[in-house]
Amino acid sequence: MSIGFMITNGGPHPPEKWADVTAKAIADLIVIEPSAPVEAVIDKRGFEAALFKLLVEQHRHTQDRARAICTENHDHGDHRHLVHDRATAVAEKVVALAHNTRFAEHFEKPEVRTFLHNVIGQHFANSVHIERSWHADRNRKS
Repeated sequence: MSIGFMITNGGPHPPEKWADVTAKAIADLIVIEPSAPVEAVIDKRGFEAALFKLLVEQHRHTQDRARAICTENHDHGDHRHLVHDRATAVAEKVVALAHNTRFAEHFEKPEVRTFLHNVIGQHFANSVHIERSWHADRNRKS
């Protein structure tokens, strides 16, 4: 597992940045041994690219929905269901993405599914929190 910081100047992180961080956390689950055939490395990189593409779309949707909830609700809305439900759905999409790869069996493991839900859910929760904070800062009541 790698640790990093996300920094932006003047606004929430774009969905592409969130997707990159989430994809890296998930890709860390796939360890290719040095003695593995080169095809395993190629397969992992192909999976990572498809995963990134999927996660950009999912992070964008989550951010757009969070912004809409903030706009619709003066109290900045309740995002708990958005985060939990989206994390569950997206974790299943990741498992489905891995289905026809050499990594399918690994992603079917209960502990891997739990990890997927947790990391995706945490990243969505962080993203939504940032959206709420930015909305609140821009819409302070006097």
